[in-house]
Amino acid sequence: MKARDLMRPVAVLQGDDPAENLIRVFGRPNLRAVAVVSEEGKPLGIVTDEDLLIALLPSYVRDDPFLARVFDEDAAWELCRRLEGKLVTSVVP
Repeated sequence: MKARDLMRPVAVLQGDDPAENLIRVFGRPNLRAVAVVSEEGKPLGIVTDEDLLIALLPSYVRDDPFLARVFDEDAAWELCRRLEGKLVTSVVP
């Protein structure tokens, strides 16, 4: 088996793109990571779905995962607003 047999297209965002774009991109089924590149195409890092959750969830929810169950769809939109005004690079670990 060769690497090309395992490869599949990935989502790519530029580091200076609005962080809200991560929400749109992670809406794709089975997407677990997004490559982040500079304007010149130089790799800057990878944002995983877990990184995005860490950026969205308040610390008290991260400390007690059972609290995440109390978030409904309306609360999810409120969490997404936490990314307003931020760039993708602010979510890259």
